[in-house]
Amino acid sequence: MTQPTRAYLAVLVAPLVAGGAMVATASDVHADWNLGLAYLPLVYLFALLAEIVIALPLFLMVMRLSLFRWWSAIIGGVLVGVLADILVRSLRIPDSAELARFAAIGAISGVSFWRVWCGPIRSAAVGS
Repeated sequence: MTQPTRAYLAVLVAPLVAGGAMVATASDVHADWNLGLAYLPLVYLFALLAEIVIALPLFLMVMRLSLFRWWSAIIGGVLVGVLADILVRSLRIPDSAELARFAAIGAISGVSFWRVWCGPIRSAAVGS
């Protein structure tokens, strides 16, 4: 798979991971999983918008500095998650539990973006 193809795929997969994590950790969903699945497309669009507006410029800056690694993906994901949570709440500082939830979701999404961007894991075995 080529690098541009992996980039497009990463842009589509990371918000899906974030959206799935948001739906899975929402308090309303524990009572009704069908309701959570119904919310998933809307949450995916929100996560995709956050990725395009916040994460993409951050990613381009990190790539320009040649610092895109797993740890920078986690840090960037946490920043994106926290900023998205603050923006959703109309620039009010959210409570610590919600902030931690969005930070963790951002970190998971950042790592998923990095994993897709890097491509398949290659075996270190000789001859493979």
